[in-house]
Amino acid sequence: MRVARVPRLGLILVALLALSACSVVDEKRQAYRHAKALPPLQIPAGLDRPDETHALMLPEVRPDYQAPNTEPPPLAAE
Repeated sequence: MRVARVPRLGLILVALLALSACSVVDEKRQAYRHAKALPPLQIPAGLDRPDETHALMLPEVRPDYQAPNTEPPPLAAE
């Protein structure tokens, strides 16, 4: 009887350790919630601010554009 308790106790300890580790990982994932915003970067004297007017430009879509076929291929010969 005593021999059977040791593996069971070890299994319980390993399970408890694994479950407690999950909460530590979750805390690290949530660290951004405590982050503070930084002020914008200052441009040094003698330098110009980069031109950002075309930074997020999206290309125009041609009126005759055809989207690619998004249907999945057949799984078997039907």
